[in-house]
Amino acid sequence: MIYEKAKKLNKAWTSSEEYHRLPMSCIAGPCLTISMFWLAWTAKPTMHWVAPVMSGFVFGFGFQTIFISLLTYVTDAYKIYSASALAASVIVRSIAGALFPLAAEPLYKSFGVSWATSLLGFISLACIPIPFALMRFGPWIRERSPFCQRLILEEKLKASGSNTPVQV
Repeated sequence: MIYEKAKKLNKAWTSSEEYHRLPMSCIAGPCLTISMFWLAWTAKPTMHWVAPVMSGFVFGFGFQTIFISLLTYVTDAYKIYSASALAASVIVRSIAGALFPLAAEPLYKSFGVSWATSLLGFISLACIPIPFALMRFGPWIRERSPFCQRLILEEKLKASGSNTPVQV
């Protein structure tokens, strides 16, 4: 229903396959942020244990939706070069996953559970515009990517029937 309305209005995200994944991230981003603040301010001994646990369901929905939609976006956007793009994202995610535990203990000792988790919520709040930016500026960003430039050139050559190797 939303897609059909957007298609009638000629929204950019309806014109290309890779953009079909981004609207779900636009919904999931606020869910992730809400869940972080929910957890931050209900993880107290005075609150019933169910309150912070319930935030985990919203967090799980938000995280999985963002993760899957952005990975499929990268796969669709980079086509035959998607393995390289996905490998780069895995490396960055792995480095962050290795470094974050080193910062977690000092962070939670300094700020306490509520404010440390709120800080993570503010960081996730700052990331909410990313899928919106990809919907708006995705073509402009990919025009400046060497991988995408080569892909566009290869697709043009393939469409014209040429078998000439591409040099970028």
